[in-house]
Amino acid sequence: MAQRPQMEEYLNSGTDEERVQKILSLGAKRESAELAFGDQVKWRVIRSDPRQEMALLFTPCGSLYASILYLLKNTDHGWRVVDDVGFDCHYDNNVYFEVASLRRSNIDDVPVHHECEEHGTGFVKQNFNVFAIVSSRFKLVLSTEEIVKASGWPGGGELDQLSLFATVQTTGAGPRIIEETRNTKENGNLTVEKRDFRWSQMRFRFVPSKFVKVKQPE
Repeated sequence: MAQRPQMEEYLNSGTDEERVQKILSLGAKRESAELAFGDQVKWRVIRSDPRQEMALLFTPCGSLYASILYLLKNTDHGWRVVDDVGFDCHYDNNVYFEVASLRRSNIDDVPVHHECEEHGTGFVKQNFNVFAIVSSRFKLVLSTEEIVKASGWPGGGELDQLSLFATVQTTGAGPRIIEETRNTKENGNLTVEKRDFRWSQMRFRFVPSKFVKVKQPE
């Protein structure tokens, strides 16, 4: 039953209230479970440390501009929610998660894209976040700007900033590097910069390098 197709089919079947009841039976709070109204939830088993059966349950963005990512543990009483984190979906309703082995090859981390940090008239900022699973809890180990859009805001002009993130495997079985390419168009002028994030066990987070400008073709 823990396999992705079977669990997703089970959780997404029935009426809205029946589906909410299924999520509540896993130990979720009603106010967060109700965010699943009308949307297809996603289920993903992950590898954790220590070796326990753990999974993610994601309710995507809906009409309430919010989504929830649950962390579940397989216990003697079945799957139970042990932690959750909520995300603001403003601007494009496009919050989504991935599963990637960033710190260790046998342990999964959880990158989350398009989480809205700030928004207002003519302004929005979305972040790229990475969560580690530590002691059956989500731990934020990276948070940085992914999208910034501003138009007609006080003291500024037009700003359109977009960052793309890619992971690079280092030699051996060490932590991966996260590479960021940031494209910034400010008042019609385009700047492209690159930097990387490397894992620091001492600080227990991904630490950024300085930005380096990428020369544009003539």
